[in-house]
Amino acid sequence: MSLLVTQKMTEKLTKREIQNWIAKIGRMEYEEMAVMWRFAPSGHPCFNMDYPQIHDAFRERFNNYFNGMRADISKHVGFDRSKWVGKYGIKAEE
Repeated sequence: MSLLVTQKMTEKLTKREIQNWIAKIGRMEYEEMAVMWRFAPSGHPCFNMDYPQIHDAFRERFNNYFNGMRADISKHVGFDRSKWVGKYGIKAEE
């Protein structure tokens, strides 16, 4: 189960949860990171500067390991959120 589903974004993360996110980022595939980059909700831990360690780990892996949002993955991910609902913790827009 995705950490996104289990963690309310209004709650502060514990040190253990931060470490869990960093470890999860280290295991993420390119598609998952690209989908999160495009569709993760505002305040998501990977893009929340309240958690710079998580943000930096995500940015480092996505940009330096996978070379960021390249045209091929951007086209694959697309802009239709409904294609990804239920995968990688992406929820339908409310």
